[in-house]
Amino acid sequence: MGGKNTMSWDCHRGGRGNNCFNEKRRLKFEVFSGCFPGRINFSDVDGIVEIGRRFLMLEGKSSIEEIPAGQRILFEHLTEDPRWLVLVVVCDAESMRVSRLREFCKGMQSPRWEPCNLDDLRARISEWVRDSGKELRQ
Repeated sequence: MGGKNTMSWDCHRGGRGNNCFNEKRRLKFEVFSGCFPGRINFSDVDGIVEIGRRFLMLEGKSSIEEIPAGQRILFEHLTEDPRWLVLVVVCDAESMRVSRLREFCKGMQSPRWEPCNLDDLRARISEWVRDSGKELRQ
């Protein structure tokens, strides 16, 4: 099923230490401070996909925390358009151990973090794909 899209940066070849991707390949958004009013700046996107003009964004967090106000507002505004869904997951990115999920849909975030594991997350994404495919076939 589906394609494989792995990150092509090899931290063991040409990289240094545990933070090599951040040092070598991640854009340094701080250089844009002052371009926007107040504390506004770019937000990184952990994952985004489009199928049939529907959009799914995946955001990872390392712990259960309040979603930063800027991200929360962005996710609420994006999902006012019914073609958008944002899934925020608490996970260990190295092991991909997922523990919690929060959704943004129809301009609102779900009321609380829900228990979730990687299989649950994959099932939720597959459900979104099936729904997106229905619209393609209509």
